[in-house]
Amino acid sequence: MQRPVAPERARRPRRRATEISNALTGNLCRCTGYRPIIDAAERMFDQAPLAPLNVPALAALKDANPNVRILAGSTDVGLLVSKQLRDLGDIVYIGQIESFKHVETTDEWIEIGAGVSVDRAYAELVKGLS
Repeated sequence: MQRPVAPERARRPRRRATEISNALTGNLCRCTGYRPIIDAAERMFDQAPLAPLNVPALAALKDANPNVRILAGSTDVGLLVSKQLRDLGDIVYIGQIESFKHVETTDEWIEIGAGVSVDRAYAELVKGLS
């Protein structure tokens, strides 16, 4: 799936480098190294993000782009890129879909949505056990 380069983004390579460098300042990456992060950040400037705000928008994106990879978190995906050298293709980020961030607990089970962070899921599981 090709996306047009935003003209205002294409004209600012020096600003790109500064923005990326500033965003990484104070972060230490031991998993992937910085090259894959910088490469991904550069690509980010060249394409519109796929980040739907609701389930119908996600369904429409997936219907229009059946091969798009759905991403909620990224540690394991980062390792696919850095260690297995995989090209992930187009990615749709679901972290902004509020309905995926739910946790429902009953006496018999805990339902954890796809957008719930590991920290929150763990806390809910611990709370459910006590």
